[in-house]
Amino acid sequence: HLLKQRKRAIQKSDSKSHARLQDQINKLIRENQLNAVKQENKNQKTGSKQWWSNVNSITGRNNRSRSVSAAFDPSEINVYFQSINSDPQYAAPEPVEIPDGTRVPSLSINTTLHLLQNLKRTASGPDDLPYWISLP
Repeated sequence: HLLKQRKRAIQKSDSKSHARLQDQINKLIRENQLNAVKQENKNQKTGSKQWWSNVNSITGRNNRSRSVSAAFDPSEINVYFQSINSDPQYAAPEPVEIPDGTRVPSLSINTTLHLLQNLKRTASGPDDLPYWISLP
């Protein structure tokens, strides 16, 4: 229900409602994760190592194969970022002329995928996006 309301707020460009609804959604997620961890701890009566393993499992911190698009609809992500990244003063930069005879490097899809898969967990590029955002 909250997700539908948030989607409507995004479509109407109602940033106040969107922020309020996003806060409510985040709060519910945190509460549910906390309750799940508490319940798991009650069920297993384990030590701190197992407890942290459960926390990491529930919050998805150890799940490398899960992409952002598995958790969120990519079109919703696009709509959200378009709404906060629109600048009426923006002008596209002029293309740079490449002189004839200049060697332009190119990477195959497989090479690019290999490089992305072998990024260190702490690596971020010039865009400061975390390493896990770039992998499917």
